[in-house]
Amino acid sequence: MILRFIYVLKHEELDSRLRDDLPYVESMGRFFTWWLGKNFGLHYDMYVDVLAVERSPLRRLRFGLSDLIMHHRSKGREDYHIYLAYFKPLISDCSAGYYTDNFGLVQWMDYAGPDSSERRRFFAINNCTRVSHIILHEVGRRKGIAKRYNDAIHDLWREHVSGVRDYEYYDSGYRRVSRDGEYEFATMLLPD
Repeated sequence: MILRFIYVLKHEELDSRLRDDLPYVESMGRFFTWWLGKNFGLHYDMYVDVLAVERSPLRRLRFGLSDLIMHHRSKGREDYHIYLAYFKPLISDCSAGYYTDNFGLVQWMDYAGPDSSERRRFFAINNCTRVSHIILHEVGRRKGIAKRYNDAIHDLWREHVSGVRDYEYYDSGYRRVSRDGEYEFATMLLPD
């Protein structure tokens, strides 16, 4: 099975995003490949692609979800694609992004701070956790328990966002660490 992370960005930001964000996207992809195998016995070959969206007078006013769904279909519906996009979907039943069969979309939050050492921690809390949320929806679908599992995911997500429960934190070696430790990745807790 293939798990493909597709980093969607504006063409005019291509150079800076490839330099600043892509290394984290690639390491996050490797982390989630490990995480899915460890927690669910799901084993994927992982790839990372970049989709640069160019403004064009011939293109509709807004590049959006329908364009990504067409891209997903053209790349193979059997592969699991997670789009990390500069926009959020206009319509979704999920506050963390959008999901359907073998397809996930998360709005990639941009790091604007001056300190590059904080970039990974920012990405872990603001992006990696959302990706874990969307992946958990796919896990529920694959295991045939989507309806019950989706409700549990959203209940747990509300607890995370409101600060009732903390995320799980991992260092670069995928060892669990505390929130105060040196972490690079963060995920939701697993629903019961």
